[in-house]
Amino acid sequence: SLTEFTIPEGVTEISPWLFTYCENLTSVTIPNHIKKIGERAFSACYALESVRLPEELEEMGYYVFAECFSLKEIVLPDKLKTMDVKCFYDCKKLEHITLSNSLEAITENMFWKCKVLKEITIPVSVKKLDSGIFKDSGVETIRYEGTAAQWNAIEKVSGWKDEVTSFNVVCSDGVIESYMVY
Repeated sequence: SLTEFTIPEGVTEISPWLFTYCENLTSVTIPNHIKKIGERAFSACYALESVRLPEELEEMGYYVFAECFSLKEIVLPDKLKTMDVKCFYDCKKLEHITLSNSLEAITENMFWKCKVLKEITIPVSVKKLDSGIFKDSGVETIRYEGTAAQWNAIEKVSGWKDEVTSFNVVCSDGVIESYMVY
């Protein structure tokens, strides 16, 4: 029956599985000094609509927000460098995400089944795109903050664009790629 929660001051890390299956949780407030959120910390919080991530956050474990069916928008703080696999798996209402300007990789199946996510902006800090990142999602446009040459230098793991119907990659110097699966 927990609907709102504020993480108390003095806590430095959110433990794995801490709020998993808190089905009625709609919002959580996290203090700025939290540096790590453990795996599945908020997974299956079906009613979670909003969460403000702390500015000092550097790391998120796997499945952190997986199956948060009501989550519509999230901003990842600029110090966040590492996100494990499937962090936003099956976030059915996720419409907008702002990625961290320090993020180094978009890991495996990150946005799998995020069907209303139509556009994403990838910062130049990203050096690797893992497999299935947009699998069965609604992504139509990938905006890359760097140039076409920088986009082409990113390591793209085999299968990074699997199970995506079609999308465009738009770099700072124009559209460079259009993908369409028949």
